[in-house]
Amino acid sequence: LAFNLVVFETDPDEPEPEQNQARKPSQCDVCGKHFTQSYNMRAHRRIHSGERPYSCQVCGKNFIKYDNMLVHIRTHTGQKPYSCPTCSKRFSQRSNLTFHMRIHIGDKPFTCNTCGKSFTSSGHLTIHRRTHTGERPYLCNVCGKSFSQSGGLSAHRRTHTGERPFTCKVCGKSFSENRSLTAHVRTHTGERPFSCDICHKAFTDRRNLAAHARTHTGEKPFSCCICGRSFAENRSLTGHMATHTGERPFSCKVCQKGFSQSGKLAAHMRQHREENV
Repeated sequence: LAFNLVVFETDPDEPEPEQNQARKPSQCDVCGKHFTQSYNMRAHRRIHSGERPYSCQVCGKNFIKYDNMLVHIRTHTGQKPYSCPTCSKRFSQRSNLTFHMRIHIGDKPFTCNTCGKSFTSSGHLTIHRRTHTGERPYLCNVCGKSFSQSGGLSAHRRTHTGERPFTCKVCGKSFSENRSLTAHVRTHTGERPFSCDICHKAFTDRRNLAAHARTHTGEKPFSCCICGRSFAENRSLTGHMATHTGERPFSCKVCQKGFSQSGKLAAHMRQHREENV
């Protein structure tokens, strides 16, 4: 495919160099987060407002930040300009290459000052800290449900729209999250790249390995803010929260019965299939 894309050389949000010389600290009036540059604060505020002013000219997908749109465009062009000098794996973003390099050297420079757990990226540390603080800054504007990660909110929104944009090229199965598709593809290839350091059991998905590791440590980092009950997996907490709220976000397409957990819906759907045999 050939693309004739017109893009700016720089982010339109970013001020001119002479403006940068007079930087003033800025604070988000919604969540109180501080920024050294006002244009970063403006981009951050779009997380709260839902504004996505930058649109992909190929598929129409909208983005909060201009840089995010440029990275997304590479999914259409296939451009991966950043190459790992160790294994030659290529990436569409420099930050992904930096993160990947730490896998080779075992570097985990970002440490949680609450529990001492270390991470390869500051973003992963920020997300982890929310398991201690309970912070969920990403709010669904349809049902009001909140999330600790923007990706969690994006995936949740698809439960309202029914959108499953990520499709397996082998069997045609579709998914609401790209990482779910990646893990699914490994069921075809047999690849299980994530291995437990204790018992060496291997997994197709990093999240499944993390959940498994807690069976050895007994760690239950996800706590219910209503009754205090703790869980080893975030999805178990999500299902538990529905017992307090009465929410049943997973609906059967055959009989419209609602369920609090996706696993319960899957079991219910099997009953329909058995009835039709």
